[in-house]
Amino acid sequence: MIVLANILVATGSLLKTVTTLYMLAVIASAVITWFPVHPWHPAVKFLRGITDPVYERIRKVMPRALWSTGIDLTPALVIIVLWFLNGAIFQSLIDVGLRMR
Repeated sequence: MIVLANILVATGSLLKTVTTLYMLAVIASAVITWFPVHPWHPAVKFLRGITDPVYERIRKVMPRALWSTGIDLTPALVIIVLWFLNGAIFQSLIDVGLRMR
């Protein structure tokens, strides 16, 4: 049982870390749009490469009126979803694993 508990805690911790890092990438990607940055800079290409596919999927299901007004709410929606995953799902994995010990 202790092995399963450790696997749950490690999995939950890893998923929380990955989603937190992705949240930081989403924030950095949103902040970069505020400044005149060269689009071919390696950091900009990297951030857009990992965030744009998620943005496009959300924009497909999000009503057009919400993202065509000039203010892109997609990064905020991604952060809210990741925050929910961190707090509800991944923390629950950690809590279950800790109770099993």
